[in-house]
Amino acid sequence: MAKNLVPVDSGTMVACQDIWVQSQVHGFSWIEELNRNNLLLTPYMKAKIYREALQGLLDQIQIWRPHEMLRRKYHAGHQTTPADMMVVMCEFIEEYITRVKDE
Repeated sequence: MAKNLVPVDSGTMVACQDIWVQSQVHGFSWIEELNRNNLLLTPYMKAKIYREALQGLLDQIQIWRPHEMLRRKYHAGHQTTPADMMVVMCEFIEEYITRVKDE
């Protein structure tokens, strides 16, 4: 059995049951109907979700501008290095992940 299973919410459960019943009544493939209603995580949908997530992260990075994040973290006299930029970017990504989880 897979670890970290999350229970199915009631709305998804009802939608799946409705599709199952309608498929049996009308002779449709219930798997195709679940897929058409975006209730299955196919490899295509998984890749699409990854692309959208990465695009969202890229959009946020462009909005917040890494050089500005670096300037805010270190004072003007500090000679920043690529390692400093890496620290700033990791902190930003961790904050972004936390913010998205809280939404």
